[in-house]
This record gives sequence, structure tokens and C-alpha cells, in this order.
Amino acid sequence: MSEKEKELQKLIVEYQLLQAALEETEKKEKEILQGKAEIELACETISQISGLEEEREILIPLGAGNYVSGYLKQVNSVFVNIGAGVVVEKDVEKVEKILEERKKNLEEALKKLEKEKTKITEKLEEIARKIEQERV
Repeated sequence: MSEKEKELQKLIVEYQLLQAALEETEKKEKEILQGKAEIELACETISQISGLEEEREILIPLGAGNYVSGYLKQVNSVFVNIGAGVVVEKDVEKVEKILEERKKNLEEALKKLEKEKTKITEKLEEIARKIEQERV
């Protein structure tokens, strides 16, 4: 194998590795966006139900498209997951602050991923140019 062929092979392997890294970064981005959407929905729901002054009948999701009927009374507190499977009861205002902080953290993570995607994309373009030059 000539030196030129070895260099071309090396560039192709590097390109493939960077493509895999870009796909992984996009997967993480999708997961973060999904988490952010869930937080936004939770904030909106808490805001709507915390203003209830009378008991309301609601459907409670069980998963896989199954629900049970139940009643929602005045909402003064919410049970929130604080990590490691631990759930604690907090007043509505504290939960809203916790959710806003989580949302802020996800937004910061998204910014970092965007920078990482840009770097990877630029490197992919650079390597693609080198591969083209090597093939000539």
C-alpha cells in the first residue's frame, strides 16, 4: 500500500469516526429537547391546576394509553423527583423554581451541544476536502 493510499485510508477512518460522533451528538440533542418539552408541559400543567378552587374530575394516565378516573382537589403542593428515585413533596412555587432551573440547565447543555456539532461539522468538511485532494 502506497503512502498516499495509507493517508487516504486514515482520512476515511477519521471521517467515519466523526460521523458517528455527530450522530451521537444529535441523539443527545434530541433527548435534551424531549426533556425540555416535558419540563415545559409540567410547568404549564402545574400553573393550570394550581389555580383550581374546586374539586375536578380528571383522567389519570397509567401508561400505554390507559387511564383511570379520579378527582383533583386544591393543589398546594406537588411531588417532585429530586434524583436517585427519591420523590419529595414541595409547594408549587418551589417546584416551579426547580423546573425552571432544570430547564435552564438543559438549555445550557443544548448550547454546548450546538458548539460541539459545529466543530464536528467543520472538521468533517475539512476531512472531506482532504479526501477529495488525495483521490486526485
